[in-house]
Amino acid sequence: MARKKAKVAVNDAFANVVGPVVGTPTEAPRRVIRRKRGGLKDILNMPFDVLFEIFSQLHPRDLLNLARTTKDFRTFLMSRKSANLWKVSRQHVEGLPDCPPYLSEPAYANLAFFPYCHGCLRTNIHNIIWEFNVRYCRTCKKSLIVPSYYFELPSEIHDSAITLSRAEMFNDISSTGRHRWRMYHKKQYEDIMQAWKQLSKDTSSWQIWVDNHRMRVKQIEEHAPLCKIWYEVKVASRAAELEQIRQDRLHSIVDKLRDMGWTEELNKLTSRDFYPLSEHAHVRTSRPLTERGWQKISADLVAVMEDIKEQRLKEERREVFLRRMSRISSLVADDYMTPRRTAASEFNPTVVDLVLMPQMRAIIDVPGDTIVDNEETLNMIHQLLPSLIDEWQSDVKATLHNLMKQDFPDDGYGNPLDLAIAYFNCAHCGKIYPYPQVIAHRCLRPAWAPYNEDPTGLYERAAFQTGRCRAFKSSRLGFSTVLPIARKIVELCGKNPSRTTMDEMDEMDIMLSCTNLSRPETRLVMSWRAAVQHEWSSSHDSADSRVWDVASEDGAAMVKEVQARNNEELHAARERKHLWCCSLCTDNWTARFLPVYVVQEHVRLKHSIEDPSVEDGDVYLHPDHELLFSKPVLLLPESLPIGELTESEWLAHTQGRVCIHPSHHAA
Repeated sequence: MARKKAKVAVNDAFANVVGPVVGTPTEAPRRVIRRKRGGLKDILNMPFDVLFEIFSQLHPRDLLNLARTTKDFRTFLMSRKSANLWKVSRQHVEGLPDCPPYLSEPAYANLAFFPYCHGCLRTNIHNIIWEFNVRYCRTCKKSLIVPSYYFELPSEIHDSAITLSRAEMFNDISSTGRHRWRMYHKKQYEDIMQAWKQLSKDTSSWQIWVDNHRMRVKQIEEHAPLCKIWYEVKVASRAAELEQIRQDRLHSIVDKLRDMGWTEELNKLTSRDFYPLSEHAHVRTSRPLTERGWQKISADLVAVMEDIKEQRLKEERREVFLRRMSRISSLVADDYMTPRRTAASEFNPTVVDLVLMPQMRAIIDVPGDTIVDNEETLNMIHQLLPSLIDEWQSDVKATLHNLMKQDFPDDGYGNPLDLAIAYFNCAHCGKIYPYPQVIAHRCLRPAWAPYNEDPTGLYERAAFQTGRCRAFKSSRLGFSTVLPIARKIVELCGKNPSRTTMDEMDEMDIMLSCTNLSRPETRLVMSWRAAVQHEWSSSHDSADSRVWDVASEDGAAMVKEVQARNNEELHAARERKHLWCCSLCTDNWTARFLPVYVVQEHVRLKHSIEDPSVEDGDVYLHPDHELLFSKPVLLLPESLPIGELTESEWLAHTQGRVCIHPSHHAA
């Protein structure tokens, strides 16, 4: 029956010729036609040769999808007379090996083209295990493919007349990871056990089953490598195809952006294959670019280009800073090298400290076309350096002084940092340092910093990159914790902590004695500086367990005699420390913080000085070290048997730091 034609209104027809009529729509509303269900239900009534011609044009994946739509299609496509149909369809897949005899055509198509887990039907499973003819997700693979040692055929099977070997009965794969195990398929083991259970009493049937199983195992061993090669080529081909689509899409997007005026910015990205634009999600999509698609993403990509331009300008600005700071760094290094670097040079500001000062920033942080590294500007900076160094050192002193005032009120003494109590503890490494040693402490100028302390400004980051360290920062220093210890030691020597300087304490040449109440018969005798360090390192113990006193003249004399004998070892220990620096290198990272003999060898090779030495100023000890004064000497009574020495006392004895005294009064 012929379809009825839709009637067209006269007014509408007339409007198509002369234009719109007032009060009438310019376009007739589109009719919604419902799709009829079951439109292909009669297709199977066609002659078989017609169906064969139609279905043979389909991909095996499409045939299997069609077989899953209705029972009629399933019956037709799964029948034996349709076997050739599957074979012809398979010819459309380039390079696909023939269907193996141990699989049906539909099962082969399902394995090769449908990414479902054969255990739990999870989707997007692309790893095919051809040796077992399955796809498994990670969970199913872990439970269904297990090491060979889990499977052991029952002794009854081995006792039968048929000789079996694992290689003939099991297909296997190698495990990944540290240990390479042979992995078996659990289902294959279960099939063997099921067949044995059913055929164990019928030897001939069991023999036939075993022969067929061996043949299947061998066929899989021969066919699986062919399938692997095909699948690898298929995956690589598809990956190359998608990459080509992405590249075409990238170039289409680049052309669109050029039309919008981004040519200059894109030209700067050409050498980097348009990175980072090329890595954007809108660009990496493996779909050809359409006009409609461009309209959806153009605003986002313009924002990306604006960000790329902003980052480029920042990077160019940072390069300008680096170039200027590098020139100033050389100038500062040359100034510190006049005549040579010394330990006192470490108390000066680094190039990072200097370029962050307002006076230097005003010179460096100027427009990029301004010439900063000319002779006139460099001479001005050279003349400015002494005042900048003095200003920086004054600021550091004021910072440390303010840190002291929080717990030690200023009573009008000239320079509190000269006092014997002016010890500061580092919260990062746990060590204590007096002034001015603390200024050179490396923890206050770390070469790295936590993420939240990382410099964010372009200028600050350029300064860090130039100097390879952070600017001096006192936030890691403390004073209140070490103050009671230093005050106690000074008062023990009969001095006023608010007035006594470190030099005055050193001139006293006094020795202090420490007695541990748990071991009252022994005493440690040391200098006042060593006493501060000893008390600090023992501060985690109960202070009540130690009693301090001034050593007697006899005891002090005995200790000084022992220390004099150990001076050579003390000197050797100091030279082994990784604290020595070259006096002739201009940078802050060459030949620094090494043993003295390594630095001396560097001076010989790099600076052609035949016999470099500390005395001649070729090498110097960096101030950032724990004071290497003589170690405490242990006073032991004559009555104490050597067998009763503690571990620490025995160590002091082996190091020659022990004095034997007739009575406690000697200390």
